[in-house]
Amino acid sequence: MLKKFVSHLPNEKRFYGVIDRDLRMDEDVEFEKSQPCYDGRLFIFFERYTLENYFIETDILCDFLRRKSVDIKNLIPLLSDKDKFRKDIADIIDEISECLTKIGAANLTIRAFDNSESFLEDSIRCDEIEQRRLSNRLNCFPPDDVKCQFDCFEAFIRQTDATQKFASGKKYFSYQFNQQMARKGVEIQLNNHKSGLADSLQRYGLPGDFRTLLNFLLYISNHKEQT
Repeated sequence: MLKKFVSHLPNEKRFYGVIDRDLRMDEDVEFEKSQPCYDGRLFIFFERYTLENYFIETDILCDFLRRKSVDIKNLIPLLSDKDKFRKDIADIIDEISECLTKIGAANLTIRAFDNSESFLEDSIRCDEIEQRRLSNRLNCFPPDDVKCQFDCFEAFIRQTDATQKFASGKKYFSYQFNQQMARKGVEIQLNNHKSGLADSLQRYGLPGDFRTLLNFLLYISNHKEQT
């Protein structure tokens, strides 16, 4: 879409783009950014799949929930033991990350075999990925080939610690986190509180990608002032 937009712009017009990395490999991200048509003015999140993935940190989520508990007073008893609550959040993240690894491997597999096929839905369970959903999506291909490719992608994600690069926090993490927190009696939907999460992210220090993005936006601002 961005390439089509750029190709129809008059030469004198400037443009700037910020997009998610989605399922791109690292080399794909670098290749995309280097395309002459972008003239160095395309920013792609590199460290994680989407913007929302940068919120998937224990301290960020704990800080967000603690501050929300001031507004939603029935959460205060739940948060009274900060160390235990932090461990609970860390455990939830670890559990969901296992599922995210498999989801990322499955979606990479789907893309490798049939780029026109849709990816796995938000509510997928880990035990459904290989046994039913993935094989159903790719049932016209030899099952052994699909399984082999899935195993390769899963090993790659684990070995490179790249879970958050290849599975969407927006689509998968928020759904599963909200479900697990609801079982603890916490009714806060992460997807409805991006500003609060962003504030927590800023309080705990911006990741490298964000600092790069701020420099990118500063460059845009300075360029506009000069023109």
